[in-house]
Amino acid sequence: MNQAPLVSFVILAYNQEQLVREAVKAAFAQTYTPLEIIISDDCSTDGTFQVLRELAAGYRGPHQVRVRRSPVNRGLTGHLQDLVNEALGELVVVAAGDDIALPERTQALAECWTGLGSPPAVLYSDFEPVDAELRPSPLPREEVYPGPHTLERMARGRVGVLGATCALTRNLVTDFPPVLSSVIHEDRVFPYRALLVGGCVAYVNRRLLRYRVVGGLSATATGGPRSTCAPAVRGWPSAPSPTPASGSSTPWRSCRRSAGCATSARGRSPTPRRSSTSPTGTAWPTRRTW
Repeated sequence: MNQAPLVSFVILAYNQEQLVREAVKAAFAQTYTPLEIIISDDCSTDGTFQVLRELAAGYRGPHQVRVRRSPVNRGLTGHLQDLVNEALGELVVVAAGDDIALPERTQALAECWTGLGSPPAVLYSDFEPVDAELRPSPLPREEVYPGPHTLERMARGRVGVLGATCALTRNLVTDFPPVLSSVIHEDRVFPYRALLVGGCVAYVNRRLLRYRVVGGLSATATGGPRSTCAPAVRGWPSAPSPTPASGSSTPWRSCRRSAGCATSARGRSPTPRRSSTSPTGTAWPTRRTW
């Protein structure tokens, strides 16, 4: 039986001294192994880092735990890229310092990814919206768009992936230039990159996160059929199901490279919008070279 791959779980905290304990304890409670947990403070001005160090020092469990601090404030996108670059796992589960991951979150995302053949991927899930006191806080639109996703749709700004629920593969950071610091919607960049290289954007139809709603949430499109793990690749929205991984009863759908994806992977990008930033998060070249 093949050994499960190492997965990294990264917590991004900033000025969340009063909330971060619950997020860290939820990371410690993850059922998946082997798991690397990186708890990171983005140069907070309150006592967040001290809380993180205290929690890490007191941890006794099966996971590898490391606590770090940015020397200067990097902002959300820079902070995330730093952590992905430092992570040892090929799959990185992302968590904000004020959200609560359910114990099975990493397990569900990792099983989805390995069941698809471990491609370049962004995986995301449903979530439970809660307020600051973790009380249910229904949103006008509670459903998450499950796909299918296409390069064309994403290039027009319609992504429908909530970054708070995401996991991504390291190569979506390490194989590309750094995302510009001016980019504030990183959950639009990495799904586009995944499709650009012929990978997957996969939806796990389970509520795996208690998402604190503070100041509202970007609305996402709804509708379309759902499956437990519904990958959406350009040209393969309804591909046949391969055999599930050993010991798994999850009905995976295929996430294979198609001719359309291969064309996209060679760089035939859509016409740039007026923004100076491309959908991959980097500046458009002044002259096209593809």
